[in-house]
Amino acid sequence: METVEFSIQIIRTADEGKIAGSDINARLGYTLDVIVPELLRRVQGGSTTGGIQPADYKVLIARQVTDTAQTLKDLQLQNGDYIFLIQPATVSIKLKLQLSNRPDVTWTIAESHAQIGRRDPEKNIIPEIDLTDHLPGGKTISREQADLYENKGQWEIGLCQDAKGIMFIDQTLMEHGKRYLLHGGETITIGSLQSPELRLIVSFEQA
Repeated sequence: METVEFSIQIIRTADEGKIAGSDINARLGYTLDVIVPELLRRVQGGSTTGGIQPADYKVLIARQVTDTAQTLKDLQLQNGDYIFLIQPATVSIKLKLQLSNRPDVTWTIAESHAQIGRRDPEKNIIPEIDLTDHLPGGKTISREQADLYENKGQWEIGLCQDAKGIMFIDQTLMEHGKRYLLHGGETITIGSLQSPELRLIVSFEQA
């Protein structure tokens, strides 16, 4: 069976400091969730016990979060390509978003950045708040609609650069290039206030 050699670096999001690097010979049929633990065992001297855990990381290929069920062949990696394992920064306050018309549908964000949008597997875009299955018939939003940021225990929201359509925080129309501080009980409206495509209710919980 064919093999491919590629380089892997592990970096922290906090300081972008390199922790370790390694070259691995892996079969093209291997999935990333098999390869990542093996890499971590190597760089930690044979064990992940008490150290960095594979589940602590997201895997990025070309700056997009990657499904670890994909094989190397699926990714079409070339010799010398880099896979980055990103350990998300922790937060002191988790953000919770709930669909206003579906109390059973909620998202809890425990990382310092998340995105609202719709998924596009072909472009490898899978937002943390994926609204694809919750939009009314015939309605759509941008793949990358809005960014959410945690900063010293407070959460902010801003439109993505290529976001289409309109969004409101309560009665405030969001503008490109601005960030808006979120408060518990506020409503994020996608679409017009009179005929919204959907609404998300904001709340928080301790991390």
